[in-house]
Formats: sequence, structure tokens, C-alpha cells
Amino acid sequence: MNAVLSRDPEDHPILGEVGAIPRAARNMDPLELQDLVEVLESEVEEFASSQRPRILVVEDEEMFSVLMCTVLSRYGDCEVARTGRKALQAYRSALEEGHPFDLICLDIRLPDLNGDEVLKTLRRYEAVL
Repeated sequence: MNAVLSRDPEDHPILGEVGAIPRAARNMDPLELQDLVEVLESEVEEFASSQRPRILVVEDEEMFSVLMCTVLSRYGDCEVARTGRKALQAYRSALEEGHPFDLICLDIRLPDLNGDEVLKTLRRYEAVL
């Protein structure tokens, strides 16, 4: 099954903000890319308020972290961690400072730890702190 966006991705109100869409994104299934944007928009709407939420994007692929932060920065302040260990450090620091993240977007495939391991450790941090 083939799918085509009804317009050029660079003309899309969200995708166009990314600027020159990386070649890898152009090779993605257009529906996957569109679905990703729609999911991100709908998931963060509840966090949009007068106080800017903190968002942690845990993603080792730069193209996806840029895309996610471009969309999510409308709703809060984004921080990117490229590895599971960096995500754990950022999360723990945020908890200790008393300003935890309101939303974490966690990639499952990371270069050092898998997303399941990261999530289990995050939950342990929450229980202790």
C-alpha cells in the first residue's frame, strides 16, 4: 500500500517548521511521519498551560529529536538526551532540583540501554525520591 501526503511536507504547518526536512524523513513512509506529528500534538495538548512544562526527549537519532522538539516546544521547554544514561542523569537531576519533567518521550532502541531498562530505572527513582 502506498500513501502520499496531500501537500509537500515543507508546506505543512508543523513539518514546515523543521525547515529543510532531512533526506531520511523524505524516505519515510509519509503516513508514518504524519502520524508521528499528530500523536505528538495530541499527547502534549494537556500540558499546554501558563506554566511551561518540562519535556525530556530521549532519542539518539538527531532527525527525530529535532522533529519532536520542534513540535513539542510549542507546549513546553524541551531537553534532549541522546542515550539512556544521559536520560537517567537528566531525570534524576530534575527530581533532585524539585522541577521534574512533565513529559518524557522515550525511544525504545538506544545505543547504551534499551528503553525498557530506562523506564524501569525512572520508576525506581520516582519511588525513592
